[in-house]
Amino acid sequence: MNQMIYSIYFSALLALMTPQADSSPTLTDAIAELESYLPLMEEQRSSVSSVSVAWHLDHSLKVILRVYESLPQKTGLQLNFSRSYMFISGSIPRGRLKSPAAVLPPSVITEEAINQQLTEARACLQAWSTLEDDLYFEHAVVGKMNTKKTLRFLEIHTEHHLKIIRDILREDQPDNG
Repeated sequence: MNQMIYSIYFSALLALMTPQADSSPTLTDAIAELESYLPLMEEQRSSVSSVSVAWHLDHSLKVILRVYESLPQKTGLQLNFSRSYMFISGSIPRGRLKSPAAVLPPSVITEEAINQQLTEARACLQAWSTLEDDLYFEHAVVGKMNTKKTLRFLEIHTEHHLKIIRDILREDQPDNG
């Protein structure tokens, strides 16, 4: 009986963690939205984030590029509860994790640099469909994810930063700084 319950639980969990064809927003949509904020990249609101819109744009694009570059690992998937939470909720709690140095923006972020990363991110996304399904990306907190789950992770991560950008730009948001 317990084995059947665990089997049903893990089947449901895997179904929730698998990206759907109509998952919204797609990474393509998210990249387009990131680009739309280029004219507002200098905006900042300390009550929402200690960094500017430009920082969130640059960081989001760096994550997409670095994750794509690191995919050619061929090690197996592992159960991870942080990943399960993130995939089920479709969100990442704010202020909980620190970004690795490889995806931190430089002290000066230019529109030119972000445009270059936008071009590279779109190229990576186009090439994504040609990747083998058994390639894995390993995240320090959420563990190993295959190609499809990694794409879903990038959608969730990018949406996390888009929400912060939207909050920075909201007119009714107070500024404490």
